[in-house]
Amino acid sequence: MARSIVSILVLALFLAQFQGVLGGNYQATDEVQSFSGPYAEFLVNTADGILLVSTDGKISKISDYLGRSIDYVDGKIYSGCGNVYLVGLDGKVEEVLSTNFYCITMKRLPKGYAVFNNKDDEIYLLDEKGTLIKKIKMESSENQLQNIGSSVYGDLLVVLDGGSSSIYEININSYEVERVRKLPRKIWGAIDVKDGAYYLSRGPFLYVYWADNNTLIHLTIVGSGSNIVDIKVAGNVAYVATSNEVFAVDLTTGSSELVVGNLSRIYSMDLVKVEEAPPTEVKAPVEATPEAKTGEATLTVTETRYLTKTESVTLVKKVIVKETSYLYLALITLVAMALLCLYSRRRAPS
Repeated sequence: MARSIVSILVLALFLAQFQGVLGGNYQATDEVQSFSGPYAEFLVNTADGILLVSTDGKISKISDYLGRSIDYVDGKIYSGCGNVYLVGLDGKVEEVLSTNFYCITMKRLPKGYAVFNNKDDEIYLLDEKGTLIKKIKMESSENQLQNIGSSVYGDLLVVLDGGSSSIYEININSYEVERVRKLPRKIWGAIDVKDGAYYLSRGPFLYVYWADNNTLIHLTIVGSGSNIVDIKVAGNVAYVATSNEVFAVDLTTGSSELVVGNLSRIYSMDLVKVEEAPPTEVKAPVEATPEAKTGEATLTVTETRYLTKTESVTLVKKVIVKETSYLYLALITLVAMALLCLYSRRRAPS
């Protein structure tokens, strides 16, 4: 009798390996390609326009392309360069300011604007009406049209001059240059400052610079080789934009995670808010045919999110589908028991 029971159990377990072939109910989960960091919303300034992107996958178009730069200050979007456009999150252009200066990028200041000229290696500090307050000459870049990155940190406008690999720190109250820091190696690209650390880029490489001891540390390579165009740091996460993707980089480990990709050319970005991630949405069951012997299958789910009535972005993500039904295991066990009982009766002496 004991041998019969053991035989039934072994046969049931063996047949259970094939239950995925026979059918069952399956539940989709978001275990693949889901963003694991804090919930964040940010503006991405692309060749197709200004997009509002969140880390839960939502994308909406705010306005058409207005210029290379973008800043989000007090609920308003400042975008442009030669002309600065004040735009609400509803996409309505509320004001246009003409600076009348050659410009590669600009930065919105608490009071006024900073406009950067990489042709003449100059920084123009303007008041709210666009009137020039002060002109600051940077080191000559030897007829190069260099990259210029900028960040506001406290009372300082921090400017990375890619031509001379120098950081200019300008007091935004007195409009005086407080110091110029010469970096220990050639650096160009984006800059952001957080808690005394200067986050810089050179091509696809992300660095942190400590001014106290003039130390430059390589953190990680972001993406697949495209140049980093902007950096925004919040907490222990650096949101890094490349030519058409945005990544979240964990500054404690250096690991990076794709937040959004397949965008048109990205020029700049800015954070709108960062907070804890919202509760995970409960997904409805998805029917699927699992792979034999595993009880799991991979589905590709395509979701279209509309930017406007005529434009859309198609998001493709993979989900793991797990077997959750034990009905076939019970049925197979009963069939196996019946077959063994029939076999035992035939072998029993008459």
